Amino acid sequence: MFIAAPAGLCSDRVKQGKAALKRCDYGQAVSLLSQAIRLNPKDAEAWVWRGQAYDKEKDLENSIADYTEALHLKPESAGVYVLRGDAYRHNREYPQALDDYDIAIKLKPHSADAFTSRGVYFFDRRDFNSAISDFDQALQFDPNHASAIADRRLAYACRISWVTCAAWKGDTFGWLALAFMGAIFFAFGSIIIAGYRTRQDHIDRAFRRDPNGQYDFYPRSWGKGYVVPDTSAAQRLRRLLQQQYNRSNVFSLAMCAVLGVLLFEGKFSPRFLNYFLWPTSSTRQRSLQFSE
Repeated sequence: MFIAAPAGLCSDRVKQGKAALKRCDYGQAVSLLSQAIRLNPKDAEAWVWRGQAYDKEKDLENSIADYTEALHLKPESAGVYVLRGDAYRHNREYPQALDDYDIAIKLKPHSADAFTSRGVYFFDRRDFNSAISDFDQALQFDPNHASAIADRRLAYACRISWVTCAAWKGDTFGWLALAFMGAIFFAFGSIIIAGYRTRQDHIDRAFRRDPNGQYDFYPRSWGKGYVVPDTSAAQRLRRLLQQQYNRSNVFSLAMCAVLGVLLFEGKFSPRFLNYFLWPTSSTRQRSLQFSE
């Protein structure tokens, strides 16, 4: 009885900690899960959930430590390798992240989550072709995996090209073309961000007909734009927009006007043009300031 009682209390604390994590009360989740670990240090589930709570608090060192302890207890857990790989990636420890993703895939070769996370790793490293390959693999195992779908579209939109190569080599025309690319990304992001703010209940997936999905960021009408179903993908696009922003100022008005004609397939309207032709750069910059 003495042994069973702490085990029962541990299970209760884990359930309470998971509930706190679900309602975004991360401090309370850490406290409850720490109690569970004190009651039963060999409960791998408690270590994993506390690691996720630490991750949400951006305490990546403790998150990694908890995942590592969980793996000591259950070394064959592919899902925990994915979680620790994500924590390593968020902490910019890229070699360790890739190692964990590779191990997860070896342990569970049909894991859509493992392939998606490794695809995000490749995306962050600007290896867009490898990212697309992993997202494709993930979608073979789970065709409805929302993150893989959204991230693959983003990878297609950002895939390396002669434009970025020329820019990196200092080619003047490459920088010129990169400025136009920045304007295009700005247009993509403006529509997506506007959808996140005001259109979440009215958006449908009215995509351009394209078998590879690389143009799925385009909307078909003003009232029905496409919103990325995974918030992390939109956040990565936001960071990309901020990187490209300074390069796109000179050309953004002209390019966005052209996009207004192209994206709406002839349904050009002054309302759409006004949406893009903001008068000042500060107004445009404010449009990117939505909460991560």
